[in-house]
Amino acid sequence: MKRVFAVAIMSAFLTQCVSFQSEEKKPPVITSAMPRAEALEAAITFGDETLEHVRRLLQKRKEKTQAGNELFHLIGKNFLLWPANSLVNAMRLYQSLNHAEPHKLFAILVRSERPHAQRLAWRLAASLPGDLMAKEIDRRLTEDLKEDTLSDDLFPEMAQAVASNRLVTAYTIVKKGLFTVHHPAFAEAMATLMPSRAAEDFLSYLALASPEELRQLNLVHVDLLTCSRIFEHLVTHPMPIVGSQVDILFYYAVSRTTALSEGAKKVLAKLMEADISYLAFVFINLPTWAQVAYIEGTHRNYTATAGHFLGEVEKRSAQTEIIEEIQSVLR
Repeated sequence: MKRVFAVAIMSAFLTQCVSFQSEEKKPPVITSAMPRAEALEAAITFGDETLEHVRRLLQKRKEKTQAGNELFHLIGKNFLLWPANSLVNAMRLYQSLNHAEPHKLFAILVRSERPHAQRLAWRLAASLPGDLMAKEIDRRLTEDLKEDTLSDDLFPEMAQAVASNRLVTAYTIVKKGLFTVHHPAFAEAMATLMPSRAAEDFLSYLALASPEELRQLNLVHVDLLTCSRIFEHLVTHPMPIVGSQVDILFYYAVSRTTALSEGAKKVLAKLMEADISYLAFVFINLPTWAQVAYIEGTHRNYTATAGHFLGEVEKRSAQTEIIEEIQSVLR
């Protein structure tokens, strides 16, 4: 009896599922005669292939400008009402059309109460840069600073928009985002806007992690991908090392996380070409455990540059233990 009852329930459940599936709306066929309003609605509702078919239709009929104007008003009217996927579809289509004033749509969306719409606004600003867009971004960030609401806009998309529009005056805001959000997009934007200054500021970011944290496998105060992007920048944009926090690179070089260790070693190798003597001076002032760990790592992965560096350290070191460790590597 129980088995018959269970089978009946399962049968009813499957029937209901089939019923639901049959009721799902299917994308309409996009024809050359379809009215523009219906085409836009289909693209917004279904996205994916339907959106691409609509885009091609509008291009073929040379209606991209008219459609862009109409979609501008549709988004402005419905962005708080549409489900997330419909809003994303509308913005994707809008960015592929011709509209003379995308900065105005950015201004509407970025000031909304819907975080999803705000992020899409920043994506729009990143994909359609220009003088008017840059001014609107600057206006928005100035408002944030005056009203102490900057944290509401510290999205990775914001950093990308600032970089895309070459808004150098917003560098300090992007820097704040790096130290607050830890996303690599902020490091990327800093490197784009002010490469030399970014190199110096990146050392301050790396210093957020203590030597003890870097000896663990789990990072708390820095982001792995962000650090990797920083190392890439420092290899191509070496910073002045005198008076900087360059010592932190040695702690990264002995990290248990391979990506951090290898990245830091590449940066150090580049800096050794510029001022090996000063780096040796910095090195001999590190804690003994850090010096030993670095020397042991050099022993396992020996290079001519690293060997030259250890030779410079040997000349300056007053610690017998360190000298003996170096000699065991160089002999």
